[in-house]
Amino acid sequence: MIESVTHRYLQGSEVPVEWRGTLSNVTYRYGGELRNASTIEVKTYNRLERKDIYNVIGIMKGEIEPDRYIAIGNHRDSWTLGSVDPTSGTATLLEITRVFGQMYKNDFRPRRSLMFCSWDAEEYGLIGSVEYVQEYVKVLGARIISYLNVDLAVQAAKMVPSAYDPPGVTVYDKWMNVNRNNVTNEPNMGYGLGSASDYYGFDQLIGSSNMDMRYTYNFADYGNPYSYPLYHTSYEVFSMMKNFIDPDFKYIDQAHRTIGQLWGVLTLLLSETPVLQFNVTRYATALIQAMNTL
Repeated sequence: MIESVTHRYLQGSEVPVEWRGTLSNVTYRYGGELRNASTIEVKTYNRLERKDIYNVIGIMKGEIEPDRYIAIGNHRDSWTLGSVDPTSGTATLLEITRVFGQMYKNDFRPRRSLMFCSWDAEEYGLIGSVEYVQEYVKVLGARIISYLNVDLAVQAAKMVPSAYDPPGVTVYDKWMNVNRNNVTNEPNMGYGLGSASDYYGFDQLIGSSNMDMRYTYNFADYGNPYSYPLYHTSYEVFSMMKNFIDPDFKYIDQAHRTIGQLWGVLTLLLSETPVLQFNVTRYATALIQAMNTL
């Protein structure tokens, strides 16, 4: 069945040699459309069941501005085993939570309150985070400053910028080198997060300043695929992470650590800076770009 559909109907550019399988008489393609406007009927058999879901949220109360919140979060549900999405981010979130917990034991008290959020049912339409935001929309809308999200901490096998460079080279330095905006002389940063993950509720419903971060690859080098090839497949397992993304875990721990450090430092800056900066010019640019995409 797969061989017949792939050979007879699937169109699109041919995939790289290293992506091709072993089926005979098949030209492996990226897909996206079918030959001669053909259609395929797929029958699925599901059980419709009602299940409880659980968000897990820890709060570290602020000492000076307890009614202002900085939230960081990641979803822990996945399609299949999800070794990249979301477990790479979940592991990083747990480590950040552990570090802040140790800091608290050593008498650290944040200026503003910190929220550590583990969301459920993200893959089923962002249910966990959106329902939470909707339930507390008035309070969160008035008090939350920023939500920092990480789904996929590391989703690329190549050595990624900044994680493996010698001391003295910062994340910002490498970001500038590989993705510079020649007009502003700053790293390129997209405005607007969309609705692909748990930042949606914070971004679209309460309007806080939010961020999503990850180490990835240059999509243009691979035909601009939507995501990494094994995204949401049954191959996204621990052995894939160990054998392909980082053989013997020589590098990925550094990439995860770098994301964790960036995530943690941003959290501290937002929590501890007495007067947070706000650039109205960039805000206006973001609003215009968002409006133009409607």
